[in-house]
Amino acid sequence: ITSFPPRRPSELKGGTSDLTISGPNLTVDNDLILSSTARTLRLDTNNPEVEVLGDVTIASGFGITHGTADWEFSGTTTYTDNNAVPVDIGNASVTGTLTLASDIQTGNLTLTGTLDAASYTIKVDVTFDYTVGTFTYGTSTVELTFDGDWNGKAGVTYLYKAIVDTRVT
Repeated sequence: ITSFPPRRPSELKGGTSDLTISGPNLTVDNDLILSSTARTLRLDTNNPEVEVLGDVTIASGFGITHGTADWEFSGTTTYTDNNAVPVDIGNASVTGTLTLASDIQTGNLTLTGTLDAASYTIKVDVTFDYTVGTFTYGTSTVELTFDGDWNGKAGVTYLYKAIVDTRVT
């Protein structure tokens, strides 16, 4: 799978088998709905970049095994992860507008577009870089874990709530 057609949601569902994306990139021109429980989207085989222009919805029980490439949110996206503990999507970049409707967990998070965190937690395992872009933090929590790093805009040194956890568990 390398691209889904425009103007209709793309839904991955059914069965209990993993779905492996082995191409160089996956572009979703509209919404991406990961709707089956006990299923995993595997992105660790050839490390494809996943670009989403629409909304992302992850069902409770759906997992993601990420590689080293980025998830790029390049459109106007509402991100919803219905798992009690959000899945780790790996590295992510926001070049469009990303609005959180749930907590999100990433490796690196690079912001050159707009991120509206509302009241949700952003868990970043490596680096949160928003030297450019717009971060609307609302009443959100930014949690930097392990070797997490914060690269904010010059003159912007505040968050609503931050948790820094350097313990290796």
